[in-house]
Amino acid sequence: MNEHLEERRKMISDAFHSLNQPLTGLHCGLELALQKPRTDEEYRLRIGNGLENAGVILQLVRAVRLLVDAADPGERFGTVDLALVLSQLKGELEVVGEALQVEVSVHGDASCRVLADPTKLLAALGTLADEQIRSADRGSRVQIEARAQDHNVVVTIRNSTVCANAEEGLARKLSEIRCNAACCYLWSVEAEVEITGGGLIITLPLAAR
Repeated sequence: MNEHLEERRKMISDAFHSLNQPLTGLHCGLELALQKPRTDEEYRLRIGNGLENAGVILQLVRAVRLLVDAADPGERFGTVDLALVLSQLKGELEVVGEALQVEVSVHGDASCRVLADPTKLLAALGTLADEQIRSADRGSRVQIEARAQDHNVVVTIRNSTVCANAEEGLARKLSEIRCNAACCYLWSVEAEVEITGGGLIITLPLAAR
């Protein structure tokens, strides 16, 4: 959507900027390794550090690719039964919730149909819900609901706790880029995403019957 174009550009710029630190670390590490003869142990240490930085770069590149591709509505773009998407999402999120000791509930209005690519819509909703689950305290609850309202479908993702377990460093940056990609995809199918203190409200236009 046009009103989100500048915001998306900033997200992409910030995502590419995040590559600077690990790329610089890799480049400097290799330069230092070649400046003078070193012992086998020192070379192993330099190579290990280089591989670590290369791994970080690969993860960031994959996340940035998701963000760049998010503007594409998808090859399977069409009418999607949101109840089926939520049913699949429930199975995936319950596994995450069980591992983190967070209760997850998913409910959807059977009459809700939207225009999207089912795979990309599932991934976008899953990414945003996963972020809420991972930031929740143990023993808390994350609730996902979808209901028809006027000419829209309103999807709410509620977290019963304030984000107390936020990740840091690379994990935080990767999560941020992936969530930005999810928002960009939802914008591409004319949805609106509102971030609230207790979660998210996603409004998608109902598909014509």
